[in-house]
Amino acid sequence: MDLAAAEALLRAAGQQDDEALDLLQIAGAFALFDLGTLEEPVPLDPYQRHLNEMATAIRHAMPDGEVQADLSTHLAAMRSVVIEAEGYRGDEQDYDAMHNANILSVIERRRGLPVAIGLICLALADRLGWQMAGLNFPGHFLLQLTVGRERAVIDPFDGLTERQPGELRLLLKAHRGPDAEFGPTHEQVVSRRDVLMRLRNNVKIRQLQADNEDAALSCVEQMVWLNPMDSDLRREAAMLNIRVGKLQHAIDALEAAALVDEDPQASAEAASLARELRHKLN
Repeated sequence: MDLAAAEALLRAAGQQDDEALDLLQIAGAFALFDLGTLEEPVPLDPYQRHLNEMATAIRHAMPDGEVQADLSTHLAAMRSVVIEAEGYRGDEQDYDAMHNANILSVIERRRGLPVAIGLICLALADRLGWQMAGLNFPGHFLLQLTVGRERAVIDPFDGLTERQPGELRLLLKAHRGPDAEFGPTHEQVVSRRDVLMRLRNNVKIRQLQADNEDAALSCVEQMVWLNPMDSDLRREAAMLNIRVGKLQHAIDALEAAALVDEDPQASAEAASLARELRHKLN
C-alpha cells in the first residue's frame, strides 16, 4: 500500500458503518503516513497474516467445547498467545515514543501504547468471533471482554490483566487527579471508530508536543477522512491551518464544520469565522 492507497482506504472507511471497519487495515493505513515518503508500497498482508496466525493459536489453546468455556478460559487462551508466546507488552521504558502508536511498529517490536495493543486484541476478537470492545476510560485504554453473562475489564498494557473496580478508581485518580471519581461513564463501551481515532490522536498529541504543527495537522486531516461527520475535528483542522498560515484551508475546514455540525449555534459560529477569514484573505 502506498500513501495514495492509504488515503483512499481511509476516505472509504469514513463512509462505512462502524461494524464493517477493518481495524488493522485502517490502523496500518494511518501508520504509513508516519513513515515519510515511501520509496515503494508497504504490504500489509504480513501483518494481517500475523494476526490470523495468532487467532488460530488462540483457538487451539481453547479447550474442546469452546461454547461452554467461561470468561477466564477465554482470557487465559488469549493471554497465552498474545503475552506469553508472542511477547506483547506495554512499552514502559519509552512510553511517549511515536512508534508506540504506529501499529506496524508495534507488531514488529511487540511493544506499544495501551490503545495499540488493545486494538490488536480487538482485531483478534473479530477473527475469533468474541465479544470485546474498548472502554471510555480516560488516560489509559482498557478493554471489556464479555462471555455469556460474564464481563471483565482488561488492561492490554499490563499483560491482559483483569482490573477490579478498586484498581480502576486508583488508575483514574492517577491519570485525572485525586478528586476524580470513578463512575458508570468510564465503563461505557466505545465504537471501533473511536478506538482508531484514539490511536491516531496519540500521534497528533506527540507531534504538537514536539512543535511539529504541520505533522499534527496532517494527523487531524487523516482523522477527518475516517470521521468526516466530526465537526470538532474539522474545527481543529481549521485552527491548525490558521497556525501554519493556510487560511484558505482553514476556511474550507470551517465551512465543512458548519455543514456537519448538529448544534445550530456552533454551526453559525463556524460559518461566521469562515466569513471573517475570507474577508482577511480578500
